[in-house]
Amino acid sequence: MTISMSIDSDTLNDMALAAVDPVMAELDHLRRQTERLGLINKLHLRLAAVLDLAGMIEAYSVWLMPHVEHELIGYSNTIRSKKHLFCSGHGPLRRNLIAFAEQLMDDKDLDAAVSEDGHYAHKWLMETVDDGG
Repeated sequence: MTISMSIDSDTLNDMALAAVDPVMAELDHLRRQTERLGLINKLHLRLAAVLDLAGMIEAYSVWLMPHVEHELIGYSNTIRSKKHLFCSGHGPLRRNLIAFAEQLMDDKDLDAAVSEDGHYAHKWLMETVDDGG
């Protein structure tokens, strides 16, 4: 007794595509992960080249520019009375942006704001064990 089966070519193609889809999805995931890790590696390389906080903020800002459009990045530590700002603007625009950023940094209750000339700012609070007293 012999059993013969015939499968048309469309069914074979559908089966092959069904087997390939998870592999393609995994490859896409690995490609995106590799791109993210490459970006993080480039940031680490930039940060490793500088020794002071102001230089690190500038290096971070330069690295971030192709990914998030921005004109100013700042850091403020009220306990140590330290403030570092890096602004890519020049002239009156720079002065206005720095004044706006300092106002946002000084206001404890304000997390985000929009300046009179339409610039948007957001403040993130980052605490360490040392900040707890």
